Amino acid sequence: PVAYTRGNWNNEIGLPMSILDMEPSCRIGVFEIGMNHAGEIDRLCDVLNPSWGLITNIGRAHIEFFGTEEAIAKEKGCLLKRLPGEGMAVLNRDDRFFSMFRSECRCRVVTVSMEQDADYRCVKREYDGNKVCILEKTSGDEVCLDIPVPGIHNVINAMFAVAIARSASVNWDKIKESIKNYKSLPMRWEKKIINKIVVINDAYNSNPLSMRSAIQAFSEVGGKSKKWLVLGGMLELGDVAIREHEELGRFVAGRNIAGLIAIGDLGEIIAQGARDGGFKGDKVFHCANNHEAVLRIIEKIDANDEVLLKGSRGMHMEEIVQEMERRSRQG
Repeated sequence: PVAYTRGNWNNEIGLPMSILDMEPSCRIGVFEIGMNHAGEIDRLCDVLNPSWGLITNIGRAHIEFFGTEEAIAKEKGCLLKRLPGEGMAVLNRDDRFFSMFRSECRCRVVTVSMEQDADYRCVKREYDGNKVCILEKTSGDEVCLDIPVPGIHNVINAMFAVAIARSASVNWDKIKESIKNYKSLPMRWEKKIINKIVVINDAYNSNPLSMRSAIQAFSEVGGKSKKWLVLGGMLELGDVAIREHEELGRFVAGRNIAGLIAIGDLGEIIAQGARDGGFKGDKVFHCANNHEAVLRIIEKIDANDEVLLKGSRGMHMEEIVQEMERRSRQG
């Protein structure tokens, strides 16, 4: 029996609520701890008292309150300091902060990697079929997994899951079955077909790292259908907000994308960055709000085209899906 984080209850209120929701029979707890200010990881570790821990990635989410990625890494590294000597840490060897994280650990460390020598290394990846093969160093087992969500970031997520499960003595057949049957949570790569348009709603939240990961994955997968981006702003970036949105626009310009619809004031900066990066102006559209974005989608996007929706939680981009569905029902 396993207890786990409810929804996104990962802060000083949500984590205790998730823990209190445990049944007496639970033997294992899998909990997320989040932060957007310095000192929060330590306080949450006081509540959770973790025995195993992993750091998924370091990006520029909440950089408004930290100033640098190094400060974010230092805060997340507090988790590793709190793991007991008999515990375990799982780390990504490809992360540029790996050496720093490794030095924080006084417990066993298990590693994953896309390229380097590691306890769990991806040795083969098929882009179209989302099939990856992972080599387990200790046993020499090479096991292929069907991952139902695209992108390198999800391959790494799967390897994290494999490392934890194998360390908990879960057999390969169970791991393969569980990953194959994974279902995305709402607004996390949630796929719908609305009026013959394929809509991928990944708008639960966004930051520079997750935005690029989603766009790259979106541009890599699928058939010959045209791919469109509908992007909102990334919040809580502080003084680097303008630069990050400009750079995102240039990143979009270098991908296999048919068109861009950008929303709001920050979206206007994304749009200009895309134009500056060489994206043709007649493929870039700026909308003041979500309603205007729906009208532009209806006007410009054809049946069987694919659309990726991505933006920060505060942009409420799920409203676009809701309005598209409402219009579809009305004919």
